Amino acid sequence: MNLKDLIQKELVSFTDEQDGFRKFPRAKFAFSRERAEEFSRVSIETILDDKYFLGLKWNGNQGLYPALKDVLIELYEERKKRIITTFIFTGGIGLGKSVVSNIITYIELFQLIIMPDHCSYYGLTSGTNVCFIMLSRDENKAKRVTFRKFLPIIYNSKVFQDYFPPQIDMEKMSDNPRTFPSDLRFPKGLVVFPGTGHAASILGFDVFGATVDEANDLQVVEHSKKNVIKSEYDAAGEAYNEILGRMDSRFPYESLHRQGKKHGICCLIGQTRGPDSFLERKIREAEMLGDASHIFYVRKARWESQPRERFSKEEFIFDITQGRIVEFISKEERDLSENKCEICNTLLKHGAYIGNNGKLVCCLDCYEETFFGKSEIVKEKSSGLRKRIRRIGI
Repeated sequence: MNLKDLIQKELVSFTDEQDGFRKFPRAKFAFSRERAEEFSRVSIETILDDKYFLGLKWNGNQGLYPALKDVLIELYEERKKRIITTFIFTGGIGLGKSVVSNIITYIELFQLIIMPDHCSYYGLTSGTNVCFIMLSRDENKAKRVTFRKFLPIIYNSKVFQDYFPPQIDMEKMSDNPRTFPSDLRFPKGLVVFPGTGHAASILGFDVFGATVDEANDLQVVEHSKKNVIKSEYDAAGEAYNEILGRMDSRFPYESLHRQGKKHGICCLIGQTRGPDSFLERKIREAEMLGDASHIFYVRKARWESQPRERFSKEEFIFDITQGRIVEFISKEERDLSENKCEICNTLLKHGAYIGNNGKLVCCLDCYEETFFGKSEIVKEKSSGLRKRIRRIGI
């Protein structure tokens, strides 16, 4: 090889290293332009299903619940059409909320780390540390989410082990969160940080994305000294606004969306609480403002998230307030065709619901009227049919 070829080879190698194409510490292989191009074409479904990435294809017993896979695919398809800065997932226990939020962080991290030079792409100073925040009720909880829930996903992902392994040995970590590192670092200056947006900023991190775990359980303190203007300090609201503000200051979502560039997302997850809980307020905002809210929300019951075969095939309508099953008399059980609804006088040709004080009524609206109350509709999905469960209040 002559001198010219040697120099040219060194120049190509230097350019590649500047662009992030090299073998990173602890990696099995050097990351190349060819791999970057290949990975950039990988679909969300492939990332979810393929064993080289997450390997979570549902096999009837293990993997990602199909309903949750649908949520993730819908989210990323919707992000192509409009600005989504906030993903909300709320409901009962056992839905897979944490699983979904960790998968989103994985996808966001993967799509960022395969960029040749994300700093140049976003107009950042070379060498800038870009982070994903993991926030929970306290520091120890946030560290558990980061190192005991998210890190194993990375360790079980072949693509990260081959090209972008984290700078930590999970097997040598203790179970005490106080001994966990302050952050989880990846090649190219990407960091998963268990803490607040303010703390991340102090450490010099630019916030690209975040997860607020147990968002409905962050405290609301009346007459707090932390807020001299309002009568109460809403920790979840304050944390969310701070994170979103820091994301937008470095990665302005409206400008990036206009340019067709990727921007970050903040995940808010938590169990359903009262109507005035933080997540319910944000969902009402989404319903009122629509796409302008930049929110994508999911509210599911356990039987909507988990596979149908895990539950009884029996279906019924339950009155939450009265604490009883709403009884229905079918036309096969009893001929009521000559009877009329005791509320609206409609003939009971198809059967009747039994309302308050044994009143026979034609529908759930009339059932509600027997209690002189209002109803709140909660959606149920089972066996491919959409039914209505009503919450009747006096």
